[in-house]
Amino acid sequence: MKILINPKNLIPDDSWQTFRKVRAVIENKDGCIAISSEAGKYIFPGGKCNKDEDNLSAIQREIREETGMILAADDFQEVLELETMYDNAIDYRTNMVRPRYTITTYYYVKTDQTININNMNLTEGEIKENFKICFVDRDTLFKMLSEEHKEAMNWQIFYEENQAVLDNILKK
Repeated sequence: MKILINPKNLIPDDSWQTFRKVRAVIENKDGCIAISSEAGKYIFPGGKCNKDEDNLSAIQREIREETGMILAADDFQEVLELETMYDNAIDYRTNMVRPRYTITTYYYVKTDQTININNMNLTEGEIKENFKICFVDRDTLFKMLSEEHKEAMNWQIFYEENQAVLDNILKK
């Protein structure tokens, strides 16, 4: 399933920040979902793809780094592709507002593994932004993701993305 989030009908050009990302909805054996918090906002685990990295390699790497879990490519089921366009995204490197175009591929995975903090490999940015991850039950997850975190950088982008995941993956 593909979803476009482009509230202003924008058309990207070469001046835009462009990202390809991957994220995962990870469900454990108890039916709880992994959610991370970083820089004051909730997000599903994952992140940016490296330049020459395919999506499956990227999601395996990101999940290993952020959860310590080692999952096979076959464990991941692609469930959603979100294309987002905003003209008011804050570039966290420069703290300046720039337009942003992102394609985020979401995967679903069910696992018996637990978060292994001893096997995590967080980036300096994640450590600086107080990255945390845990499994929560669905009711708690829905409550967490329905809250607006207006004090967090680019909160609206993540809020709208999380709502698309809730509506199209988790409420089914």
